[in-house]
Amino acid sequence: MLSLLVSSPEFHNGHTMRYDNSAWGGDHSPEIHIMGVPAKAATLAVTMVDEDVLGHHQRPHWVMWNIDPRDRIPGHILPGKHVTEIMGAVQGEVLGRHGYCGPKPTWLRRITHHYVFTVYALDNRLSLPTRANYHDFIHCIRGHVLCHGSLTGLFSSANK
Repeated sequence: MLSLLVSSPEFHNGHTMRYDNSAWGGDHSPEIHIMGVPAKAATLAVTMVDEDVLGHHQRPHWVMWNIDPRDRIPGHILPGKHVTEIMGAVQGEVLGRHGYCGPKPTWLRRITHHYVFTVYALDNRLSLPTRANYHDFIHCIRGHVLCHGSLTGLFSSANK
């Protein structure tokens, strides 16, 4: 399977997320660059998952699907079910809201969390309801992923 090359010009040194991308800062989604989108991709999707939550295997912070194939997902995507910045794109529900939920690790533990952004190239347009969450999304894309790529952003309460 081919891989997508995923990067963000907003990450310091290629990996450290900015305070502005955190829930303590502006809670702004970062701009994401994508290389290698196959010509037969019908749509793209993006997720962000915290890999370092105590007591959990993963905690989803973002899920967005039905993005027309492109080489860039703009930053600062507004909260809401339907994405005004990308016609037709939908944001599922994570952490009680629709949209990007930036890093917010506790101030008491200054460990660095790994936030994994994954971009999927899909062979179809998803017909998930807007109330769908990350797990619904993962279940729905089985058998439809042409390729994917990931970028890990690092963030800790010390980033402030």
